[in-house]
Amino acid sequence: MQSKRAFGMAMLAVGALLVASPAWTDPGEPVPYMSGGVGKGERERLRQAAEDYNLKLVFHTREQGAFLARVQVTIRDPDGKALIRTTSDGPWFYVRLPPGPYHVTGEVRGITVGRMIDVPAEGQIQVNYCWPD
Repeated sequence: MQSKRAFGMAMLAVGALLVASPAWTDPGEPVPYMSGGVGKGERERLRQAAEDYNLKLVFHTREQGAFLARVQVTIRDPDGKALIRTTSDGPWFYVRLPPGPYHVTGEVRGITVGRMIDVPAEGQIQVNYCWPD
């Protein structure tokens, strides 16, 4: 009985870790990205992996600065081809792209915010996307 209870508690702990984990793409994907940032532990895991990504998007409200999740993200190359179409699991969205210009949009509550971003050959650029409260 004691071992069944311990096993059940261990499974709950593993489940909690899985729920709190940021979303990662499969390493074989052509454009690697990760998103999340809900909770201190999740933000720390993202920070630890961040150096492998050259673009960081941060989603928040304009007036109060509240972080936003479930943002529809689309990244297009200069020819208009969609490289990424996904939903961010949190307010931080990291992506590794070849250097150059991209059109990046985020959509929340039917409001789309977009801009051209020039991804650097070295280092990481952070771009904030803001929506009305």
